[in-house]
Amino acid sequence: MEIMFTCSECMKGKYSFSALEMVDLIQYEELSGDGYYDFLCKKGHRNIIVSQEPTFELLFQSGVSLLSQKHYREAVFDFASALERFMSFA
Repeated sequence: MEIMFTCSECMKGKYSFSALEMVDLIQYEELSGDGYYDFLCKKGHRNIIVSQEPTFELLFQSGVSLLSQKHYREAVFDFASALERFMSFA
């Protein structure tokens, strides 16, 4: 599963974006279990992001998104993984 991020340096000082500019700012990173994401944007800016959301929430959101896109098998896997992570969290 991938999470969508935007570069904080590229976003500085800009308050409105065209659709093409927004596509260039989006960066996808693979879900990590520890919540730390370190990536370079297309312009070479280094970003370090710490996610405060528990992993089970991200997996559940991914399952809902996949279900709405009619990817049933992947949605079931994400829901099962979210339940497993929630049980170990609680």
